[in-house]
Amino acid sequence: MISGGEKQRLAVSRLILKDPPLVFFDEATSALDTYTEQALLQNINSIIKEKQRTSVFVAHRLRTIYDSDQILVLKDGHVVESGTHAQLLEMKGVYAELWHAQELSLAHDADLERNLEVGPDSELAENVTSTDSAQPKK
Repeated sequence: MISGGEKQRLAVSRLILKDPPLVFFDEATSALDTYTEQALLQNINSIIKEKQRTSVFVAHRLRTIYDSDQILVLKDGHVVESGTHAQLLEMKGVYAELWHAQELSLAHDADLERNLEVGPDSELAENVTSTDSAQPKK
């Protein structure tokens, strides 16, 4: 059995092999971790540029689309903003708000990952242990 991320990578590969003139990606990287997503997107974008294909990405994860030529922001089924990543950030509207929220979330996740890599003899590990031992047993 293959994972959801493997299924997505396989589907993207099959699509690219078909070489259509117009390519649609609907949440194509949603089951992938951030690092795999960025690697896959670099490959997709280089192939699309090399073959001069038009692509449409539908994404909630804005890092998927930040380097697009044109970004349309939809709210309640209507386009509320459009432009490049830089233009949309400058507008300080819906896109900018979502971008900053997602970036904060990614930074928080990265901090958590770094903390999980801390060894058992660190101050952090001691604090977690002492906090856990202070909890009453049920």
